Amino acid sequence: MKLPLIIGHRGARTVAPENSIPSFKSAIQCGADGVELDVHLTKDGKLAVIHDSTLKRVNGDGKTYIKDLTMKEIKALDISHLIKKDQCKEIQWDIKIFQTNRRSVFVLSVTDQNTLKTHSYNLILGNEITIKHRGFSFVKKGDVFFEKEFSVKCDGDPHDFENVKIPELSEVLDALNGHFINIEIKRGEAFYPGIIDALIKEIEPFGYENILFSSFNYETLVEMKRRYPFVKANRLYMTLHNPLKAAKGVDGVNPLAALIGKKGIMRVHKTNKTVFPWVINKPENTVKFSVFGADGIITDLPCTMVKIRALVKEITDAIQKV
Repeated sequence: MKLPLIIGHRGARTVAPENSIPSFKSAIQCGADGVELDVHLTKDGKLAVIHDSTLKRVNGDGKTYIKDLTMKEIKALDISHLIKKDQCKEIQWDIKIFQTNRRSVFVLSVTDQNTLKTHSYNLILGNEITIKHRGFSFVKKGDVFFEKEFSVKCDGDPHDFENVKIPELSEVLDALNGHFINIEIKRGEAFYPGIIDALIKEIEPFGYENILFSSFNYETLVEMKRRYPFVKANRLYMTLHNPLKAAKGVDGVNPLAALIGKKGIMRVHKTNKTVFPWVINKPENTVKFSVFGADGIITDLPCTMVKIRALVKEITDAIQKV
């Protein structure tokens, strides 16, 4: 079974300042396959890696826009404080896989020892392992053939940072060359005239193989694909959409995780397009979306989710050996 890429949302933003070189490097060092980041076009035509279009979260100035500043002015700012508080402390799970009265169906039981809540899934062994979240009525649990106590601390306590700067996209490409990078184009071409061409020019020396563009601005993605059909671009959305319609004219979708499930992912995959749900911070959802077949998992906790993905591989390997 192909497991999803683990993508650090703004890097490892519970460990280091979001959208910073230390944050991106932290995600990669703990095993993430890549990172997600945000780009804006500056007054002097540079590509700044920062989430917001104003400086409100940087220094309280909500009236000054990135597009009205030069890169030199942006580089004078300190983003050391932009670290997300980690609500996840430690995962303690009791994992069981039960055989059933159906030879090809297994029940995966994940019990959280902190809350005593259990998540159960029917795993169906065929050409590949698939999942049905709500169990078949005719399936009866049999003996336990796999059991594991799984314990892992979440991404960890943030380090102390001083004078961390907003990077240019070129700096990130240099630091992460060869790793997957999901570049979210903020606000779109209408707000930032020239941002499409600026991105293509910036990335050309590094190649486009490991680059995925995304944006909530659908028109920008369609225009990017018209000008540069060789790039990969997925539509971001956080309101209810038909995933097939959302993916029209682009290479796939990056939906809010709550808005897509197994059927939606399967439908998109049948059109040879990709699905990268976000932001997945609940460890049990990494189990679910891994077996759903998501192409990538975008998360604030990449170091934790790398370990969860390894657990999923151990589980599916155990089933395939039966």
